[in-house]
Amino acid sequence: MAESIQTSEQIVPFTAGDGMPLNLIHVRGTAEPTRGPVIVVHGAGVRANLFRPPVGQTFVNALVEHGYDVWLENWRASIDMTPNEWTL
Repeated sequence: MAESIQTSEQIVPFTAGDGMPLNLIHVRGTAEPTRGPVIVVHGAGVRANLFRPPVGQTFVNALVEHGYDVWLENWRASIDMTPNEWTL
């Protein structure tokens, strides 16, 4: 199993056009990103940190290790948001 890298996260709140409060989780490694941003969006009924399970190597860690500027979005169907009506 690959060794886990050290990361930190910053939650960046924003408001959708209809007034719904949402957020992005900015995941950073110890070095500045050398590649462009990647926004990872989850499916309905889960949360952005779905991509960061408690295992040694994750999809998010791999992106950070390869120099990408990683952002995870919690959109209105996230279980971390206040329950609300939404459609696909």
